[in-house]
Amino acid sequence: MSRKHLRFAVEGKCELAFVTETLKPYLLRHNIDSIATCVSSCDDSGNEKLGGFPKEDAYINIKEGINRFLIQYPELCVTTMFDLYALPCDFPGYKEAMWKKDKYDMVNYLENALALDINSPRFIPYIQLHELEALILADPHSLSSHYREAAHLSAINELAEMVAGGNPELVNDGPDTCPSKRIMSMIKGFRRKAPAWQVIAKKIRIEVIREKCRHFDEWLTVLESLGR
Repeated sequence: MSRKHLRFAVEGKCELAFVTETLKPYLLRHNIDSIATCVSSCDDSGNEKLGGFPKEDAYINIKEGINRFLIQYPELCVTTMFDLYALPCDFPGYKEAMWKKDKYDMVNYLENALALDINSPRFIPYIQLHELEALILADPHSLSSHYREAAHLSAINELAEMVAGGNPELVNDGPDTCPSKRIMSMIKGFRRKAPAWQVIAKKIRIEVIREKCRHFDEWLTVLESLGR
């Protein structure tokens, strides 16, 4: 059976590290070869610049990047990995989605609106609830691969106890209580930087994320089906 190919359009360098170090080797076992690019930070030639959404016309740049992949690689499927937290307000369906009380309804509405706007059968939208660091909260001990001092290990144990039995995808999305800020409050020195993610991502266990993160699990199920 020939190997299927998948392109990830991601928000920034940390998502790129997660896809490269965690999802790529996992999907290879399901007959899918993948590559990730920071779609929000590509120039007109598709070359990567620094990650992160631009302040103005953010969605226009995202859409152009996604469509560029679909046109340049007609044999590929394209999927996304963007955070719900701080999603650009010009995103399709944004205003309507923000009225929804259920976060799963909100993110599904946004993904459906994005799919309609891109309008390609090879496009699989995914928005992370609420941000990438929710995946660390699913498996906090993965932090010990990068933060190894005694104080760090003690804080990691406390963080694991704090989120035990909870749903990482529904952790509050406030500016001081979102997943990344919760980790930063416990793990001194933690920042959203790609080098740290490159180490941590190798230790995050996919099966644990899938067990605790329903929306992530549903997305991965769809991606796995591409290899059959």
